[in-house]
Amino acid sequence: MILKKYYINITIRVALIVITCYSFSLFLQKIGEEYYYTVAGIAFLIILQGVLMVKYLNRINRDLALFLNAVRNHDSSLVFPPLAKNRSYKELQNGLNDVNKIIQQIKTDNEKKSMYLRNVIDHVDVGLLAFNQDGDIEFFNHAASIITGVQQIKNIHDFGKWNQDFLNTLCSIKPGETKVLKTSFSQNQYDLAVKASMYRFEEQEIKLLSFQNIKYELERRELESWQKLIRVLNHEIMNSLSPVISLTKTLIDYFKNCDNSTKPMTAINEKIVQKTLNGLSTIEETGTGLIEFVNHYRSITSLPKPILKKERADVLFRNILTLLNEQVKSEKIDIKTEIIPDDLVIAADINQLSQVIINLIFNSIEALKDTDMGMIKLSSFKDESGRIIIEIMDNGPGISSEIIEDIFIPFFTTKENGSGIGLSLARQIMRLHNGTIHVRSLPRETIFTLKF
Repeated sequence: MILKKYYINITIRVALIVITCYSFSLFLQKIGEEYYYTVAGIAFLIILQGVLMVKYLNRINRDLALFLNAVRNHDSSLVFPPLAKNRSYKELQNGLNDVNKIIQQIKTDNEKKSMYLRNVIDHVDVGLLAFNQDGDIEFFNHAASIITGVQQIKNIHDFGKWNQDFLNTLCSIKPGETKVLKTSFSQNQYDLAVKASMYRFEEQEIKLLSFQNIKYELERRELESWQKLIRVLNHEIMNSLSPVISLTKTLIDYFKNCDNSTKPMTAINEKIVQKTLNGLSTIEETGTGLIEFVNHYRSITSLPKPILKKERADVLFRNILTLLNEQVKSEKIDIKTEIIPDDLVIAADINQLSQVIINLIFNSIEALKDTDMGMIKLSSFKDESGRIIIEIMDNGPGISSEIIEDIFIPFFTTKENGSGIGLSLARQIMRLHNGTIHVRSLPRETIFTLKF
């Protein structure tokens, strides 16, 4: 509407100037007939119209220039007073004032959102740090300041003054990657879980890092693990030693009197000797069992470092199924494989990884003994972050919620003849591969997930 009236106003002014110039040319032809004053008046009118039009355009250009300059400088305080007598010009000023109010409102809303986000970022306990390709810091929240002990910092390379390991981690960590860094700031020890992501803003790539002190959580989890392990060890050792102590006392009673004196040889018959030999044989078996128990524990704590080798997933699965083919057939279990893509390659210690998968399949076979139409599925694929996943799924009765948290504890077992080290050994092997093993279980579906 404003532009339309502006267009009409300019058109009328130009038309009047054209008409005046035409009249001037007509009277100029009759200047000899004493039209001097008329010609002079028309000439003056042409000049006046030109001056008024230039003034009008300059006034509009001046206001537009002021408005655009204010926008360029983020100045929303500019207001045009509604003093103009010209209606179209007055409406133009009112339109610019309205646009300015909208810009001012948008600016206010953005400031509110920015303040809200800053408060949220400062409120969380996770340290947040973002920097561009040149290392210039975009933001650095309060939690990051508390952890690092640095109040203000402009460039991440300044961290080199206080902690070179932390700086190296910030520079080397890749988007989507998570690292645990044991370090110290201001004589305080931290176990930092550092995670990185990347996003693009205009023409710049911004690297966003979060880091959280997990030292106390690790210590709590470690304490819980030790407590569980000690309970299991105590249970296993006491179960073995209590009958040994009782049996030893019984054997001693065969050869000693109530006053603790030794019985004469005539009082010892063949029956006592036989009972003694049987008891000693039992003690030997129990001692051997304890030695095997300790060796099982040593096998968990002294695993060799994995020797990584690239192997196609289909070849790995085929070799494992060849070993287990007869047992799977005898148990009448249907076993399937799925690999996406078909040529997926896994980098791992193949012997150790095969041991993990075979152990998990044996567990599935055990779980499927009383299940009709038993099925095991081996699958391998990449998740959304590009990590390789191996899943072992069975349609057995599932693992009860009461014990699912304990199945990875060394020596914990629900099997009558189980050693309780299979799953704990699998977790240790996956940790040596910088990977994880998780389980989720429902009736008719239990899935063990290996993530590398």
